[in-house]
Amino acid sequence: MAALLERQLAAPAFRVPLVRRPTLVRTLDEAAASSPLTLVSAPAGTGKTALLASWWGSARATSGTAWLSVEPGDDDGGRFWPYVAAALARAGVDAASRRAAAPDPVVRLAVALTGAPSAVVLVVDGGHLLAPGTVDDLDRLVRLADGRLRLVLATRLTPLPQVLARRLAGEVVELGRPDLALTEAEVADACHGAGVPTVDAAALADRTEGWAAAVRFGVRSAVRADGRATPGAAAWAGVDGDFAAWFSSHVLDASPADVRDALLRGAVAERLRPGLFDALVGGPSGTLFTQLVRSGAFARPLGGVDEFHHGPLVGPLLRAGLATRAADAVPDLHVTAARWCAEHGSTAEALDHARAAGRWREVTAAVVGQTSFGVLVAGPADASPTLGSALAAVPPDAAHEPTVLARAAGSLLRGDVDAAQHVLAARAGARPDAPGPLVARHRALLELAVARARGDVAAGLAAVARVQEACAADGARDADTARVLVRVLADEAELHAWSGDLVRARRAWVRGAAVADEAGDPALGEPCRAGLALLEATSGDLRRASRLAALPRDADPATPRSPAAHVALAWVATEHVDLRAARRHVGRAGDAVTAPTAAVLAVVRARVLRLTGHVAEARRVLRRAVEAHEAPPAWLAGRLTAERAACDDLDDVVTDGTGSPPPDGLDAALARARARLAHGDTARDPAFVDALGHAGAPLDSRVTGWLLEAERLLALGQTRPATAALRHALHLAGRERLRRPFVEAHPRVLHLLRSEPRLADAGRWLDGTGGLLDGADDVPTGTATAPGTRRLYPVEPLTARERETLDHLAALLSTEETALSMGVSVNTVRTHVRHILAKLSASGRNEAIRRARDLNLLSA
Repeated sequence: MAALLERQLAAPAFRVPLVRRPTLVRTLDEAAASSPLTLVSAPAGTGKTALLASWWGSARATSGTAWLSVEPGDDDGGRFWPYVAAALARAGVDAASRRAAAPDPVVRLAVALTGAPSAVVLVVDGGHLLAPGTVDDLDRLVRLADGRLRLVLATRLTPLPQVLARRLAGEVVELGRPDLALTEAEVADACHGAGVPTVDAAALADRTEGWAAAVRFGVRSAVRADGRATPGAAAWAGVDGDFAAWFSSHVLDASPADVRDALLRGAVAERLRPGLFDALVGGPSGTLFTQLVRSGAFARPLGGVDEFHHGPLVGPLLRAGLATRAADAVPDLHVTAARWCAEHGSTAEALDHARAAGRWREVTAAVVGQTSFGVLVAGPADASPTLGSALAAVPPDAAHEPTVLARAAGSLLRGDVDAAQHVLAARAGARPDAPGPLVARHRALLELAVARARGDVAAGLAAVARVQEACAADGARDADTARVLVRVLADEAELHAWSGDLVRARRAWVRGAAVADEAGDPALGEPCRAGLALLEATSGDLRRASRLAALPRDADPATPRSPAAHVALAWVATEHVDLRAARRHVGRAGDAVTAPTAAVLAVVRARVLRLTGHVAEARRVLRRAVEAHEAPPAWLAGRLTAERAACDDLDDVVTDGTGSPPPDGLDAALARARARLAHGDTARDPAFVDALGHAGAPLDSRVTGWLLEAERLLALGQTRPATAALRHALHLAGRERLRRPFVEAHPRVLHLLRSEPRLADAGRWLDGTGGLLDGADDVPTGTATAPGTRRLYPVEPLTARERETLDHLAALLSTEETALSMGVSVNTVRTHVRHILAKLSASGRNEAIRRARDLNLLSA
């Protein structure tokens, strides 16, 4: 017995250290000299004992240092504290004479330590073998010794309560797994020392994560019988052979039963979180998870909060151990993990566990039975394609409704609408398992998504009704249900808008925003407010559209906005002829995700291109929009026809480009009016005039219509009725500052606007749109312009220097002469010329001069 205790009271001797670690030795020396507690916490085989023995054997370990190696069972039967007393006695601390005066061994040792001439360092190696109460007593001993004891504790598990208290007081120095991990240079030294310098040290360090025991076994496996390195040494796996056996005996078997069980059961998860860990171990684990993580026993931070993963070596070893020791429990553990992942929104991870367990029905029922599944189905179209592939890979099971819905959702997320519809249709007629309201809701959501993708308004609205009915049957409205309802109401509004029922569309968007407000999440209602904004913008209420599409004052400027909001703001900017803002919002809108938004975006893009002189490109944008919709609703067909006519694309006005007669309504009437004026037909069209009086028509269409009527009357020489028509257009446009139709008006109309004092006074708000009211020279009269020659006028005013440059161009001065005359560089003149051409929508200098003369931009 005495010989055994003698061995425990001396630091173990290592014949050949793997590597020398002078930096860590210095850290220990400094810590032992000043800190009440030095904690060396890391898994088995990381070099804790070797490091402490190296430090112990150095000149830094003085006579006031004691060592105690804890063996299994030392904490039983009251043996531990006599061993501590024996260790301290070697450092000159005699507590035997105080036994009668202080029966508590902790107090007796503390009293003895206070009488020591200097602080004593006590190294306890194997702290993980001590009960929590014994660790508490050690901490109490340090406190009672009043600075005369420095405790160095080596353990595989971090004693959290004691460490946290010491950490708060700044009274602990910690060396953990990251500190003990061998660096690439140290692994290279180990390889060189073993006589295999050709091993790829970087690859071996990465594979082992610097785990000393793993490096030692890896180096050993790299040595062939002839002593040279094998080619595959860097790819050493460690799962089979000597290291696996060492891991099983020194890590798993040497761990307490609860720790070993937790390590093995947690190995089924690639991504560990505290809640998942508790589910796998069968209940709340208390501080065990945190202790294992902090000591680096089996997990590394993954990047997210409280997310960890097994290392490349430990994970396979633990899973191999689980398969060996508890193979029958593996499928159940995977199902447990799958259910937890499904409940917490990790659907793809849940499906991975289902695949590993081979029990798809249980997992798909768990996935589809979560309200978060509805959020996924009703969510944005850019959901993870990886998740879509995982769902679509679920094996077919037509008799199981959750499996059918999971497969359909996977097809939708991958963009395969036909496959989703086929999966749903195959199950639609037979549902013997009588799904509950939540599963019924999710089927209706999938059917809604299919109908929306196909543009089937009737089927979509029917699915909306089923979703709302299922949500009502669920009772209390949780956060996920609120998100689903808002999304469904937005979809309902889009479907109504697509069909031209703007009243119901507005009502659905308003209800969606109200549901979001009731849920306490106004940001949730942003898509509904954006839809309302787009509706108001296209109807002509530009100010209200701007308010609805803009972020609230207290909102984060980085808050993402839906494409519809940017399209609405782009529409408003275009109507105000703020082309810089229009281009910015068009760019931010990207590819609009819904058919109505995409159609309106095409109109905005065409208008911006037309206003900047790119008429041919505007025509192409509109033609692509027509081709994208095989059977567009009447409102869209009318809009696209009117916009194409504004681009002088008059060939198909009679048949709307699809071979079908254009729809009725003001927009179609505008297109026909432009076509007649382009061919010199100035006859009055009673249907057109009647359409102008329709108060429900979009504002921009009504203003454009009155300007076209003024153009027709001026062509007939009827100035007084033309003035009345123009006055009416100004009256309609004034409240919203609708400038664009006037910028694109015929020169005769602009001339009347400038020359008639009362009209000019009523249209003062038009100033700033390119000089519409500047100058009063006569505009050449004559018949309407021929097709393809409609003139466009500057929407941005020329600066003073640009006007001066324009005058020099009109005087036929060269670039060099203009630069000399203006006292600027040639490059500056060229910059001015580029700006002039852009603002006048001119392709060259001669065309710019002609347009400048038409617009009275040249000096007399």
